[in-house]
Amino acid sequence: MLCYRADSPVDLVGLQSVSWQPWLDWAARELDAPLAITAGVVPVQQEEDSLSALRRRIEAYDDWVLTALQSLAPCLGSLVLSLAVVEGKLAAEEAFDLSRLEERFQNERWGLDHEAKTRNDGLRQEVLAAAQLMRLVRADPA
Repeated sequence: MLCYRADSPVDLVGLQSVSWQPWLDWAARELDAPLAITAGVVPVQQEEDSLSALRRRIEAYDDWVLTALQSLAPCLGSLVLSLAVVEGKLAAEEAFDLSRLEERFQNERWGLDHEAKTRNDGLRQEVLAAAQLMRLVRADPA
């Protein structure tokens, strides 16, 4: 999701850049995975080195972390945000809010879509449950 930006309105373009770019910068710096961005939904080709770096990171996780990641990624719509949560760099609630940036932007202009809100409430709970799993897995048994 973070790689696919709106091309208008200018307010949304700026909001996406300010909110999402720091996490792409984090992925480039900490995960060795710089990712290309584009406007619109036309697929953008990512560098194989970046994809390999992401693959290596994911392959290093144990089953519990993979379980959390498997829940986070579809709920957040972003592997980068999901990895930031798993790596302890981003709170689950903040990741969820970042993943709903465009939706929130549209709601402020056009009003709340109650069906989408109900769906998002369920997704938020799934994200929080995955974060709870991560906390339990990382808890010191002593």
